Amino acid sequence: MMKKTFLARCFGIGTVLGLCCSLFLMAGCSGGTKSANISGKVTYKGQPVTGGTINLVPADGKVESAFVITIKPDGSFAASDVPPGAKKVFIETESVKLIPSGGYNQPGGGGKVPDEHKGKQFEVDTSNLPKYVQIPKKYGDINTSGLTWDIAKGKQEPKTFELVD
Repeated sequence: MMKKTFLARCFGIGTVLGLCCSLFLMAGCSGGTKSANISGKVTYKGQPVTGGTINLVPADGKVESAFVITIKPDGSFAASDVPPGAKKVFIETESVKLIPSGGYNQPGGGGKVPDEHKGKQFEVDTSNLPKYVQIPKKYGDINTSGLTWDIAKGKQEPKTFELVD
């Protein structure tokens, strides 16, 4: 009797584990990913756009569902967990003008100069800060940019947005 109980328990546990593994494998094979990983580059006149944002708005125009991605100083961008589907895209660079260059007594630069530093000049490393690139205004408006992107689930091929006049 004891052997039957032990086997019955093992069979029950094995069945449960088998069912869980089957469900896990089925979810993996059925494309269980509900989002996308995207990357790419933004250029204007063949040169990298070195700051700003890419804004992805569902094709139905629900701005509250927009997804915003920062453009890096080399013109590249990357994001994960992006909702898939057809998107309208607009790109803006005006926000780069709002980034302080750093240093004392500048907005966002640290405030009051300590006494031991008064009268001294300091170099501020701005190499990693985005640089403002003026792009045509049409790209900064969802209604005039003309840019779209159909994003599928999973990992996407890198996308390049080549902006022109």
